[in-house]
Formats: sequence, C-alpha cells, structure tokens
Amino acid sequence: MAGGPDKINIRFAEKEDVPSLLWMIQLFQEDKNEPHALKIREKAANVNTSLAGDEALPSQKMQRDEKFVGYALYFYNYSACEGRTLFMEDLFVRVEYRNMGLGTALMRECAKVAMAKDCSRMQWEVHDCNAKAMRLYERVGGKYFKEWLSIRMDKANLARFAAEQADTTMSCSTKSR
Repeated sequence: MAGGPDKINIRFAEKEDVPSLLWMIQLFQEDKNEPHALKIREKAANVNTSLAGDEALPSQKMQRDEKFVGYALYFYNYSACEGRTLFMEDLFVRVEYRNMGLGTALMRECAKVAMAKDCSRMQWEVHDCNAKAMRLYERVGGKYFKEWLSIRMDKANLARFAAEQADTTMSCSTKSR
C-alpha cells in the first residue's frame, strides 16, 4: 500500500522482523497497561517458529518512511458452521502514528488475506474500554455479539485440567497428527 506524501508499506513479516515484532508486541502490552503480559520471550527458541517459521502465525508489518509503526497478528480458525475463518489476534499502531488511517489500512490488508484464503469471516476482540477502536470496528462493518463471551484458561489451569483423571471408563487418544 502506498499513499500520500509518506510512503506506507504493509507486507508479511519475515524471520528478520522477529526482534522488531517482539518490540512492537511489548509496546502493545504497555499500551494496554499489561507490560508483564509478554511471556513469549521466555521461550526464545520457539519465537522464530511462532512468528516467522514454516508454521508461523501470519502477520502484517506496517512501515511508514522506513519506520516500523504497526502490525497485525492473525491466525486461521475453523467454524463448524461456516468453514475457515481468520482471527485477528492483535492490531496495533504506535501512539504517535494513530489517527492517520493506518489501523484501518492494516485491517483492510487482513481482510484481503481473508478473502484470498476463502475465509467466511474475520473475527477479533476488543477491550470494552477502548471506545475509539470500537467506533473504528463498527465503521468498517464489525458487529458485536454480546451473547458470546470470551473464555480463557490460563496455563496453570490448563495443566491442572489436562492432568485430571476422567470419572469414566472412556478411552481417548491425543496423539499428534
């Protein structure tokens, strides 16, 4: 994408972008007042694979005049009713570059990817205190589903739950494919 007097470039992130993506993810966490939420650095060996390997989470990197100013991180999901979907995990533009249409441009690129991959929808979450983002999402055609709640199980509870013995005689196999 190019536009105006400033050169805007949105492209897929590559392996050499991992350090700047991690930096940008840290900025995003700080922006949400969650600076300690970034745990991905603890597993440095997996970071390159997660963000730029063969099975990477796809991401779009946005540059303005050669400066890294934003990113979108997404993955593909599957709906039993609708088929393949795109879930936008993160959308972030640095504070000093906001209100210039850059977030909209990143979202549009994600929408183009979703269309190219024949996704039935694009989905994301927004914090209920982020009124500015909520207005943007409504403006571009996003719909809120108040009857659906996000549910999350942290790693400690995930480990505890996975280790519990079932009260049945059922046999389950969870071997990787």
